[in-house]
Formats: sequence, structure tokens, C-alpha cells
Amino acid sequence: MKRRLRAWLTKGAAFAPLLLALVLTWTGGLPWLDYTIYDAQIRLIPPNMQKPGVATGITDNVVIVAIDEASLQRFGRWPWPRDLQAQLIEQLTAAQVRAVGYNVMLSEADLDNPASDQRLAQAIQGNGRVVLPIGFARMEEKGQLIEIMPHPLFSTRAAGLGHVLVHRDDDDVVRESWLHAGLGNAIWPGFSVALMRLAEHRWQLSDVVPGSTPPANADTTEKAQNSPLALWTLSTQDPIGLDYRLLDRPTPIISAADILQNPHTHALRDKIVLVGVTAAGFGDGISTPIAMERENQLTGVELLALEVRTLAANSEINRLSLGVSLLLALTLMLLLHISCVRAHDTVKKHLLWLHALAITSVLALSLGLMWLADTWFAPSALLAAILFNYITSSSRYQEHIAHAADTDELTGIANRRRLIEFTQAELRRARRTRTSVALLVLDLDYFKTYNDHYGH
Repeated sequence: MKRRLRAWLTKGAAFAPLLLALVLTWTGGLPWLDYTIYDAQIRLIPPNMQKPGVATGITDNVVIVAIDEASLQRFGRWPWPRDLQAQLIEQLTAAQVRAVGYNVMLSEADLDNPASDQRLAQAIQGNGRVVLPIGFARMEEKGQLIEIMPHPLFSTRAAGLGHVLVHRDDDDVVRESWLHAGLGNAIWPGFSVALMRLAEHRWQLSDVVPGSTPPANADTTEKAQNSPLALWTLSTQDPIGLDYRLLDRPTPIISAADILQNPHTHALRDKIVLVGVTAAGFGDGISTPIAMERENQLTGVELLALEVRTLAANSEINRLSLGVSLLLALTLMLLLHISCVRAHDTVKKHLLWLHALAITSVLALSLGLMWLADTWFAPSALLAAILFNYITSSSRYQEHIAHAADTDELTGIANRRRLIEFTQAELRRARRTRTSVALLVLDLDYFKTYNDHYGH
């Protein structure tokens, strides 16, 4: 019974690496390792020039109008009076831009100058293609999230609203963006999604995420008029990986001061314009896979511009689905298991090379999917399982070698070497305990017949 149980345990242990691969794939693997590999691939792989948006240069139609240091020196500290902000939007309207993403929170009215609010609201309405941001903030006393909506005076005149939620991974690096988010339900499109809907009439969410459909749109007017202090749970939907490879050609930046001083900015004609603050000291820098150093971090409006360019180029990076990842892990680990357990001894002697080949294959598969299909396959679960399989297979092989060294291959019983070792050990024990040792010698008749039949 013990021997049978031990045999079952030995066979079960051989499948432990397979189980580990499936569990790690299901639970998300080893994030720190996946982050490192993902960032290396982003830096290594050039932009996919076969993408229609990249090949035709549609991503070059995105421009940032920056409220930078030069703008603050010319027109004073931020926030500017609403009259000046209205003038900026009016200038963009005169420049005949395609759409405006005005990444400035307008959650409160200017009680000291209501007329300036009216002018800004009229400028937003007059443009007809302005998207305003929806923010999220955490209440310090309760730690709960609230939505920060534009004031109804502005939200009712905007052409669209979009959330500006920044999705940071555990290492504080931004690699993905949520196309929809909200408190309670993910009813709000992303800022870039709302802007693309205005800029590209034919653009739909299904063009970005195959098989997905946008959530039912909420009544933004009613939503904006209600109190934003609805304490719900943050809900997100439709993650996409941002294509940082597009930053090989940086997003053009024009100072807001130049726009305000030049009433005829032909360079902005038919462009998708994002307006935001880039001056130092306004918000934390955003770490990216290609720029983690503080001096190279992106600002919020630069990140939004990258989101728009990613959607425009249709070059978003999608995760490999969980079902496919599990099937892939199962297939690869079964092949490795068969190679290690069922293979000939000549292969077993090269376990290190076999597992090195398996690791190389997994990394090559992940790199190939990213390069050819803009699809991210997280390899850490398989890499950990392969390493664990190497340890267990090496242990089993060493046990096999030790057993073969002490066993007669023909009969399966202990050989002469094992007999000598065992006898010497028993003699030492007998001397130490002052006991006797018995030796039983068996003589098999007609043993030559066995040798002739079974071999020597």
C-alpha cells in the first residue's frame, strides 16, 4: 500500500509544474517580472508601420496647446480668468480645428465674475466640438471616491464629457488606459474616446476593442446637475495598452501664449487639439515604460494626447485573453512534461538545454505577439513553471541516476556495488554494536539457462 501511494505521489509531483502554470496564469502571474518584460518589448519594438493610422500619418493630426511657463509669464499665474480661457477657445474655433479636448477642470462657477463664466460657456457652445473632463477624487475623511463633474453651465454646452482617470500599475507606471469608467457603473467614456467620437464620425468602440460595445450613454445633462458626492465603487471597463512606440514622433506642442497672440493659426486647421497645463509644479509627472526618470515623465495632457493617437492609429496593445493564455500554458507545459518524463535518457542528460529552449520559446512567443499582432502575452507564469519543472526534473533524474548505479539492469535487484556498500555498512554497525552478521548465499541451479534466455 505504501509503495503504491508513493508511486501515485511521484506521478502527481510530475504534474505540479503544470498546475503551477495554470494557477499563476489565472491569478495574474508575477507582475514585477511581467512589467520588466513588457517595458523591454516597448523599447525594443518599433511602431507598426503597417497600421493604417500610422502609415497615413493620422496620428500627426493631434496637437497639444500647452499652458506652459511661457504662457504663465505672459498672461499671469494659473488658473487664468475665465475670460482669457474663453478667448483661447475662440481662437481655436477661428483656426477651424477638428475637435478640442479642454483638459481643465471647470467644476465651480466664478462667483466674483459671472459674466466671464457666460462668455466661456458661449465659447464652448460656439465651437461645438469641445470635450470637458470628468475627474475622480478621494474624500480624505472617509477614503471614498467622488466624481468631479464640470459645472452645469459648461457641461450642458460641451459636445462631450470624458473621464481622465489615470490607471497606474503597482510600480506607479502607466501602461494602460480604461476606455470607460464611472462610480457604480462604467458609464463615462474616456476623454480620448469622447474626443475621437467627435473628430472621427465613423470611429466606434468596436474599431478599437473587437467584439465590444460601448455602455449605454447616461443623460449627461441630468448627471451634471446632480450632486457629484455619490459615494459608489469605482467601475472600469475595456482596458487597452497605450502605444508608447508612437512617441518616436513626439506629439507637436504649441504654447497657448502663441495661440492667444496669433488670431490666425493656420497650423491648427483640421487638427485634434488638446489643451492642458504643462508648466512645472502642476500635478505629478506620469511615469511610462520609456520614461521613468522624473525629468522625462509625461504630463496629464501629454498622456491624453498619446491615448488619442493610439486610438487614431488603431495600434492599441490588447492583452491575450485569459482563456487563450490558459490553453497556451496547458499546451506548452504538457509538451515540456512529455519531453522530460517520456523522453530518452539522451534528452534527459540535457535537461538544462531543454528548459533553456523552453524559456527562449516563451519569450520569443511573447515578443512575436507584441511585434506582429500588438497583443501582450504575459510570460511570467510560464517562466516560473518552467524553472520549477527544471528543479523537479533534475531532482528526479538524479534519483534515477543513483538508482541505476546501484541496480542490476537485467534483474532489477541490487548489483555487486550496492552489495559491497551495504555489507561494509552492516559490518561497521556490527562492530559498533558488538553484534553478529549473517550472510545468506543462494545458488540457483541451471542459471546458465536464464542467462541464455534473458541475457547476461
